[in-house]
Amino acid sequence: CTKADIDRGLDELQGKGVSSMFLCHKFDNALCGVRYDEGTAGLLVNAGQFLTTGTWWNPATCREGEVADNTVIGGVLPSEIASVPGLPAVLPVYPKGPHCNPRGLTELGEYALRGMIKRNMMVELDHMSAKAAGRALDILEAEAYPGALSTHDWLSTAYMDRLYGLGGFATQYGHTATEFATQWRETKPLRDKYGVAYGYGTDMNGFGGTAAPPEDGAKISYPFTGVDGTVFDRQVTGERTWDYNAEGVPHYGLVPDWIESLRTLAGSAIVDDLAAGSESYLQTWGATSDFQPGANLAREAIASASSTEWNLLTDLKPGRAIDGKLSTRWASKYGQDDAWFQVELLSVRPVSKVTIEWESAYARQYRVQTSLDGKQWRAYALSHS
Repeated sequence: CTKADIDRGLDELQGKGVSSMFLCHKFDNALCGVRYDEGTAGLLVNAGQFLTTGTWWNPATCREGEVADNTVIGGVLPSEIASVPGLPAVLPVYPKGPHCNPRGLTELGEYALRGMIKRNMMVELDHMSAKAAGRALDILEAEAYPGALSTHDWLSTAYMDRLYGLGGFATQYGHTATEFATQWRETKPLRDKYGVAYGYGTDMNGFGGTAAPPEDGAKISYPFTGVDGTVFDRQVTGERTWDYNAEGVPHYGLVPDWIESLRTLAGSAIVDDLAAGSESYLQTWGATSDFQPGANLAREAIASASSTEWNLLTDLKPGRAIDGKLSTRWASKYGQDDAWFQVELLSVRPVSKVTIEWESAYARQYRVQTSLDGKQWRAYALSHS
């Protein structure tokens, strides 16, 4: 896979009207690592990972402060799976959890993501590893790009504030009505903070589970009146009659019954929130379609610094930090703390945002300051250690 391949693929998809896309899904690939499946589902998907790539998942125990992926299990494969040609009978032995996928967004993955931004496409963050999703959000935030989606509850809750802050949209997986209503209540304060409505991601693909029969407090009475005033009775297909109370949601035809179950549990507020979710999604889509990148004032500026590290193999001078290339950087002399890096814009310019691609290995914190004369400085931001 090359950058030219990625450009051709994105151009083809854009030409077909595709407006959103996953960069990775279930299996680690050349673009990014995935958020693992746990339990038995993880065993099966990990087997698929081996069959398609020749490698197993390779989780590591999360370090303190890292956003975790799901914890996977090793052991013996089920006989039905182990009999597949090319599969060993035993999975690798994994370290103790919580697990983090060490594979994040690769160089090609970053290129593909920037290509999606260039083409005004929305990126699906679900199924990215926590490391990949965090890096993707870094890039989206640097561009102030609103096209961020989590459409079936796979993005870590640790990232939801950042997603909504961009203008993105999220939906919850189609769990049982009781689970769905509980999570709706728990996450409502954050959505209210950003004025965003709720969404429902069915993920009915033959592999993902659908809602089980409801508990007693969530059962419904037939017939019932749906959201748009339509009267529903038990759904009939040929000679088969389906009853939500006994069967849950085995197919799309019982989604209205499931929504009625939500109304039974949480009243009209949850139904109204879901109905408004369509508009919230369209606002994210519209903002993505209308997005135009801001001007990079640093590209026309002059850079200077307190010191520069000498390197036999590459140039680390200040100007390398503002040349627009991701493969270059500035570095201060080794061991010199309290270093500074200055960007002279040559004239008084309005600045709406400062974006820094920072490597934490070089310092724990940095401070962003501005000045009109190069003498009196005002602090605007301080990074967290």
